[in-house]
Amino acid sequence: MKEFSAQELLNYQESLLDIVKRSGEIALHYYQRDHIHIDIKSDQSPVTEADKAIHDEIEKSLAKIADYRILSEEGDLEQKFESSDEPYWLVDPLDG
Repeated sequence: MKEFSAQELLNYQESLLDIVKRSGEIALHYYQRDHIHIDIKSDQSPVTEADKAIHDEIEKSLAKIADYRILSEEGDLEQKFESSDEPYWLVDPLDG
């Protein structure tokens, strides 16, 4: 398993906080509306426009930080994701 230095973790922390802030701004943009469009995913759970927009922002931003695989609730969960010792991002943007 990859071990991260303290400096690497601090660098990730700053970048991740920026992603969280941008994602919060996207969520507010959608949830200040009178109407939110909701789709139903293949597993029969709801997914909103906000969920998709936030997922896209997080995925795009994480790819700029490090070239790790991304496993996300709003992404393609049916992709084959084999266990390995390589780091990966695990993302669950928000509920609702």
